[in-house]
Amino acid sequence: MSKIDGKGDPGKSGIDGTGKGGINNKLTEPSLTKEGKPRGNYANHEGGRGNIRQNEAADLFAEQGYDIQMLDEWRIMV
Repeated sequence: MSKIDGKGDPGKSGIDGTGKGGINNKLTEPSLTKEGKPRGNYANHEGGRGNIRQNEAADLFAEQGYDIQMLDEWRIMV
């Protein structure tokens, strides 16, 4: 039994909330043509390895057809 609904097998509550589990979950499909570029501004590469990896990930997903928008970093002044 799952802890959520009291039905089914343990650990198979399902990501989609149906309580059925399994592998028939909806996945996001690319909406654009391949070889695209992310929208917005790249993170400053001088900010460290994290910014470099963030830029690489944005390029990778945009090249596969995903709609990527890079947002500028916001700093809260206190």
